Amino acid sequence: MKPLMKELNARRTYLVAQCKMQREEIALHISRLEKPLTIIDSGIHFFSFLRQHPMAVMATGVLLNRFHFTKAIRSIIEVRTIWSGLLKLKSFIKSA
Repeated sequence: MKPLMKELNARRTYLVAQCKMQREEIALHISRLEKPLTIIDSGIHFFSFLRQHPMAVMATGVLLNRFHFTKAIRSIIEVRTIWSGLLKLKSFIKSA
């Protein structure tokens, strides 16, 4: 019986070490997927919001139609450009 117990203990030690390596490998893969999964989760929340608020979708469509789609896009780009400039100014002030 003694050799059988030694063999079982050796096998158990090997399996525990193998499980530990597999857990570390899975953790590495999951950490790489964290950012893409966060983006996907945000998209799911966004579409869930749209599904729960159909009036918001309709109002957006009406506004885009009313103010012409290209003007709306230009306004968004202008706001993003201004915001980007402000962030650059803020980082410049902090570095000075």
